[in-house]
Amino acid sequence: MSKDIEKNYMHQSSFLNKYKRFLHIIGPAWIVMIADIDVGSIITGIQSGAQYGYSLIFINIILIIPLFIVQDASGRLGIVTKKGIGELIRERYGSKIAILSSFPMAITDIISYMVEYAGMGIGLMVLGLPVIEFLLIIFLLHMMVIITRSYNVAEKILMPLSVLLLLFIIIVGIISKPNFKSLVFIGFNPINLTGNANYDYLMLANIGAVLMPFMLFFQSGAVAEKNAQIEDIKHERMETFIGAIVSQLMMVALIVVGTNFDSTQFTKEAIIKAMSSIGTIAVYLFGIALIIAGFFALIVISLGSAWGVVESLGIKRFSKQMLLVYAIESIPSLVYISLFSTSVTFVINLMILLVFTLVVPTICIGLLVGNKKIMGKYAYKKWEISLYWAMIAIVEISGLFVIFL
Repeated sequence: MSKDIEKNYMHQSSFLNKYKRFLHIIGPAWIVMIADIDVGSIITGIQSGAQYGYSLIFINIILIIPLFIVQDASGRLGIVTKKGIGELIRERYGSKIAILSSFPMAITDIISYMVEYAGMGIGLMVLGLPVIEFLLIIFLLHMMVIITRSYNVAEKILMPLSVLLLLFIIIVGIISKPNFKSLVFIGFNPINLTGNANYDYLMLANIGAVLMPFMLFFQSGAVAEKNAQIEDIKHERMETFIGAIVSQLMMVALIVVGTNFDSTQFTKEAIIKAMSSIGTIAVYLFGIALIIAGFFALIVISLGSAWGVVESLGIKRFSKQMLLVYAIESIPSLVYISLFSTSVTFVINLMILLVFTLVVPTICIGLLVGNKKIMGKYAYKKWEISLYWAMIAIVEISGLFVIFL
């Protein structure tokens, strides 16, 4: 009997250790997937629903596959090598290629900050709050997040915010009272993938809204910062998969919400009009969601971008130089948005531009994650690397197709 008790105790102890390990490693993949639903993605989802109803839902469901595969490769590299993408590219292919992979991302990220600040500004207007004053407060909070130079501190702030953002978007999507019959027969109809030039243009914007360069650098850097171990690969893969599904379900909810918009404008007036048709609570929930999404993305983009830049230059994460990059990147955007505004067309074009800034880092990641000298027995198998290249090819060919329409 004592042996049975001892065996049961050992089993419970093993389960508890695995559970504790899972709680320790969880964070990077989930956070980067929720950050994927930033202000730019929200605007893209709303425009998709406003212009084409449920017809772009199918492409967003399909995008779960490349989103998972690409981000899983980034996370695996970080776990096995204990290094970020920028550092790995620099060590393997030289500083020039590393800079080529990270600096275009940093430039587009500076433009992305304009979108985040603009979205937060609209959210503040929807809530009836003073814009300039609160944007300055948000900027200071953004700076304070990493004052301790600890990723764990940033994660403790980001995790509860991610849950709030998820809940608000899903709730607004549900109270939009979607037509479930149309959702099934139109939203899951693959024939929708062929359309006119504007439809294809918006479809590519949805692809750009899903796969963003900063996500690659963030996930690898974050798992390295958490000192993830080889046994955590399964946990990371599961977290990435769940995060990819949740992220795209949020995009589906946004497309549903977008069907309430009767124009292509994304202004305070357009939002209040659309959300008021659902209910007063929707106005406030959507306004708060915009602010959370913008602030959340500011932190994650800044970390991912700063890590990518300093790693490509051979500088350590959370060094003084990295903190400087983190701090100054968003200042021009804050100043610009305080003086001017941005348009829906600007946002959609940015989403499309992001597709092409993926080229260099995704090629390098594919070469690295399939290299047995670097990854050992944890290198991608032939079918995995083949699937990875197929996904990257489809994304980039889609971009070229839209350009030459």
